[in-house]
Amino acid sequence: DQVRELAGEDQHEPYRAILKQLRTLLNETKDILDAKIHGQKLAVKAPLQKVEQLWEPLYACYQSLNECGMGVIANGSLLDTLRRVKA
Repeated sequence: DQVRELAGEDQHEPYRAILKQLRTLLNETKDILDAKIHGQKLAVKAPLQKVEQLWEPLYACYQSLNECGMGVIANGSLLDTLRRVKA
């Protein structure tokens, strides 16, 4: 299962683990971009470089939730988020 692979086999709550990783990625990217906007010269690139870095884990969660019969969850806010990522 791709969700387990992305979250780590030992994760008891794989969806939560994936979302935590994404939140960290987004926060680090925001912090680096904020610093650059405020004139700080950083040698570090923002961790988030491609749309696929958001799309792939979110879409894996979407597919897994649908496969597990949790379409109500998959087709709610998660689907809305996927649409915004691809927009």
